[in-house]
Amino acid sequence: MNGCVCVEDINYVRPPVVVEAAFSLDVSSHVQNVAQTRGLLDAIWLAAERFERDELLRYVAVINSLIQRQDVIAQRWASREELETLLAIGLIWQDEAARALELASAVLKRSATQRFRLVLLTVVRYACWKTRRLGVFYDLPMPRHYWGRLNMQALKIINLSLEAAAEAEQLRLKLAERNARRAVALSELAFGVDANAALLSRCVLAAVAYEMGGIEESHALIRGRDAAIDQYGSADTTLWGMTVAARIAMANQQPRQALAVIRRAHAVSRQRGWKALAAHFVEQEITLLISAGHLLLATQTLTRALRREPSIAQLGLPIDEMAWPLEAARLRIAFATGDFAQAADGFTRLSCWLNERNQETFAVRFAALAAASLFHGGHPEEACAGLLKALDLGASAGFFRTFVDELEVIAPCLRRTRASMKHQLGHLNAYINAILAPRNVAVAVPENNAAHEMTQILSRREIVVLHLISKGYSNKIIARELHITPETVKSHIKRMSLKLSTKRRAEAVALGKSLGII
Repeated sequence: MNGCVCVEDINYVRPPVVVEAAFSLDVSSHVQNVAQTRGLLDAIWLAAERFERDELLRYVAVINSLIQRQDVIAQRWASREELETLLAIGLIWQDEAARALELASAVLKRSATQRFRLVLLTVVRYACWKTRRLGVFYDLPMPRHYWGRLNMQALKIINLSLEAAAEAEQLRLKLAERNARRAVALSELAFGVDANAALLSRCVLAAVAYEMGGIEESHALIRGRDAAIDQYGSADTTLWGMTVAARIAMANQQPRQALAVIRRAHAVSRQRGWKALAAHFVEQEITLLISAGHLLLATQTLTRALRREPSIAQLGLPIDEMAWPLEAARLRIAFATGDFAQAADGFTRLSCWLNERNQETFAVRFAALAAASLFHGGHPEEACAGLLKALDLGASAGFFRTFVDELEVIAPCLRRTRASMKHQLGHLNAYINAILAPRNVAVAVPENNAAHEMTQILSRREIVVLHLISKGYSNKIIARELHITPETVKSHIKRMSLKLSTKRRAEAVALGKSLGII
């Protein structure tokens, strides 16, 4: 945030979608008559308030042109500060976070007026999150008083969505869920049920629900939203939404649908010039291809991706924001071809790098893959220790489906860990059993002390909640009986279901009765 940028030095390049005929715009027709400029800028502000991505992107070149027009600024139809604020918003939608951060910071340093200050601060927070400057992100608290050029509800929704995404990336799933729900509720109240404002928060909420085992809830949150994400979603919305949509398809044994979702998301990303996002979807496509046994096709897919990005001379070190998903894809191919030493070293470095950048969700995933690589490479003790560490982090955060999704790779190491360290696992015993259960259904525990083990795993409050559920009580009645909020009841039920590896209340009650817990 220490550098300033002069707008004249920014040569903005629009992505292919902006230069399509449907988006063609005669800039001169808008700026020849200065009196019409105010109406044009008001339309851009309205598009920003309504999260209309394509409308914003089509006007970026117009804003750049207006900044150069001294007659526009001189007659006070638009100030340079307002135009630069709009340009910073456009750069965010273009997924140019670093440039948006430079521009917004420079405007703020010139003592931005209150009218644009909150908007610029929100841009800075967004850009800091995207560029992994999380220290600055958290040092700039979410504004409490919203007023300015953008609708105050829109600003609050943006900030809540950012908080939700940042917390989810750092394995603080409950905080992420709470902020995402608040953003969705506020959006529905202010703009309606299907408003674009709720897209990012809804996708984050779906991803959190999926990760905690709520596949049906996750599907309900994004069902029928793919067209809206394609048409209005930001790069981040597309990443969260399309990724969880593909994961849901795979969990429901629909690999072709999952591959179709990822390929469509990849095409959309390339069309809009979102290179970092396109790399993510290449990695996901390669993962699906390897899982389906198409190793040659996976290798060809990576080769094509690298050919399209000549700036990435070679993978490996150093790791960067653009290349790391492709590095992960290369390591998956190395694992599939039996080069376990290379895979173990690469996944370990990648996990550490992502952890340093506070992207713990990815870090835990690759730590588990590093453990699997070590196991297959002939280092079982080191592998089990590494996997146990990843499992402990995941269990404490409610992180579950990632391990299930990677089960094909980590299962041998996971079974060895359970067998060799059973008496040291404690609460992780049931967690591992749930991960290893076929299609994530309840596992029958053969030991004579099964009931005792389960009662040790469930907290006293969770056992009480299960007992009240068995009586047919609703969440509201349980909350009233225990003098807690319905949201707290939901949290208890989610944790209990995860520990018991059940999806429905009836399944949890039946398992509880069979084990003598209730």
